[in-house]
Amino acid sequence: MTKATGLNKRVEAQDYIIYPNPAEQTVTIKSNHGSIADEVVFYNLQGNKVLQTTPEQSITTIDLGDLKLGVYIIKSKLNKKRPSVFSLMMYQLEQS
Repeated sequence: MTKATGLNKRVEAQDYIIYPNPAEQTVTIKSNHGSIADEVVFYNLQGNKVLQTTPEQSITTIDLGDLKLGVYIIKSKLNKKRPSVFSLMMYQLEQS
């Protein structure tokens, strides 16, 4: 795959910031209010849950090494409220 444009873009929702997006190996999710998310769940575009984690801090770096290249939907819940939803693209840099 070729390198995507707009690298290291930060995506912000009401409760969270997620970066970089697109991502290569890891993604960081940061709470805007210093709160700790109840859970962070990744879904592929077919709606299948492919990764789930329970953060222990307000800033969490998640290893994406087991996910295939593509686009994912991330849902992050805070205090049982309505989840924040993001899209994330994974890519691979061209090897020279």
